[in-house]
Amino acid sequence: MLDILAVPFGYIMRFCYTLTHNYALALILFTFLFKLMLLPLNIKQHKSSQALARISPKVKAIEKRFAGRRDQNARTELSIELNNLYRSEGVSLTSGCLPMLIQLPIIYVLCQIIERPLQYLCMLSTTVISDIQNKIFTLFQNGTLNATNTTGKLFDAFTKSGGAIDNFNINQIQMVGVLKDNPSHFSELLGEHGISNLSLPDFTIFGSSIDLSLIPTLTINIIIIFPILAALFQFFSTIIIQRFSPSTNNSPENAQMSKTMNTMNIVFPVMTLFFAFNLPAIISLYWIYQTIFSTIIQIILSKRYPVPHYTEEDFKRIEEEMNKDYVPPKQPAYTHSRSLHHIDDEVDPEDEDVI
Repeated sequence: MLDILAVPFGYIMRFCYTLTHNYALALILFTFLFKLMLLPLNIKQHKSSQALARISPKVKAIEKRFAGRRDQNARTELSIELNNLYRSEGVSLTSGCLPMLIQLPIIYVLCQIIERPLQYLCMLSTTVISDIQNKIFTLFQNGTLNATNTTGKLFDAFTKSGGAIDNFNINQIQMVGVLKDNPSHFSELLGEHGISNLSLPDFTIFGSSIDLSLIPTLTINIIIIFPILAALFQFFSTIIIQRFSPSTNNSPENAQMSKTMNTMNIVFPVMTLFFAFNLPAIISLYWIYQTIFSTIIQIILSKRYPVPHYTEEDFKRIEEEMNKDYVPPKQPAYTHSRSLHHIDDEVDPEDEDVI
């Protein structure tokens, strides 16, 4: 199923690379086109959030009618009234979730395309890619490749394999680096499929001074800046988006939600930093592009479709308007009944004289 999406997006990525001849620049164009294609879904999702925020005072007013009631009838009546409100206001609770559900597999596919340039950019089959991996493993075994002429991450992958090809886990971006650094060992294999060293993707920037195919480490190196920037952009993006998406009320529930969001503002950048240190730097660069474009789009949509802001006075006024003609249902009258366990504790007045 995902291949159905990956193949056309792979051609788009290849087109972007053909125009720029640089992977970093192609990613900018690719990310822009991707965001442009998903813009209608983003608009729909933002409009849904705007509609839910617009009717939030009415939702609170209805919920307040049933405050303190826990019986099944109350829950049923509450559900009916809320559904009637959503229907009359033309609001759907699921319309905002659908765009997000559609985007998730697409984002996953995009990551796969970026991580697999040999498959989606060079259009090599999985069999050829497997042959390349086996060739790299063989070069490590015979000592042609070693710790001095390859990256530390690549040599560590060979060391951890324990001499078993099935345990030799390297990604296609790392493979491209080996192919470009050792063209003589792969010229025959690639030539059979019309691939030359010049047609391999270029992951370098600034005149080949920075190689984004490398996996960042904690050592002092310019590559380390990309995971850090990816985490920082993620952190500032969430703050900016929250600023342009004001809360609709100052209720205790919203205050608790704000605390949760503040926690996530720390968790997400930390997770980004962790994953970025385990993937080639080009992936960090892609996350940076994604974050920048996503933030710009959210700012534009927030300006175009502003979320209403309500004060406590607004909530009280709307509640009074909605409840002025509301007649609460009569509650069943409850009569006191004596417990049979204490029937002997009470004395009949006619028996007092006998006693």
